[in-house]
Amino acid sequence: MLEGHPAFLPDQEDHVSQPNYALIPSLCSRDSDRDSQMGLTMIQCGDQQGCAMPIPLRADFDAAELRRQARWSNDAAQTRRLLTLASIYDGASRTAASLTGGVTLQIIRDWVVKFNTRGPGGLIDRKPPGQPSRLDDIHRAALRAIIESGPIPAIHGVVRWRLIDLCQWLWDEFQISVAKPTLSRELRMMGYRKLSARPRHHAQREGSIELFKRVSPPCWTRSRASRASTLPM
Repeated sequence: MLEGHPAFLPDQEDHVSQPNYALIPSLCSRDSDRDSQMGLTMIQCGDQQGCAMPIPLRADFDAAELRRQARWSNDAAQTRRLLTLASIYDGASRTAASLTGGVTLQIIRDWVVKFNTRGPGGLIDRKPPGQPSRLDDIHRAALRAIIESGPIPAIHGVVRWRLIDLCQWLWDEFQISVAKPTLSRELRMMGYRKLSARPRHHAQREGSIELFKRVSPPCWTRSRASRASTLPM
């Protein structure tokens, strides 16, 4: 045993104090009857600071109005969300409303934010805008001009424009990479349509299709009227 160092007994444990951090937020135990104090516990520095207050609903609507909107709605998802928020107007807690709508508390909060911002119309699922177009008005104007003027065989190497040729022209002129389906949608929006020539055999005789489509005269004749039908009544 070294001098100057305390002796460690075999049965003595070295207790190191560590902060009591909560890894998963827990639900608050308090829940009022009217505006629902249920929320997630705010965790900061290992101490519980209190419950997060729910976002209040806008005051220019009530439960009867939301149920009337749900009755006339043709969107099933909007109807379910309106009825869920109507239960909150009636005094139900956010937890009970989440059970009514079959969603979580976070989704209830998102519905409240959308409803407060845009009203009942904000509860309708909207189509996402998607990726913006790579072609602007300048590119479309140049594309329209090159299509209207047509290709020059000595320069472009083709006698008619194809989608793949226009894709290559866009890359050569503007360094923009566009796929054929994307360019096809752009051309349809500009009023152009893809025309495919009907395939024709090289040894096909002139007029053979018209002769094949010619209708033969009928070989039947009208039957003579029966004697019974010609007798006077």
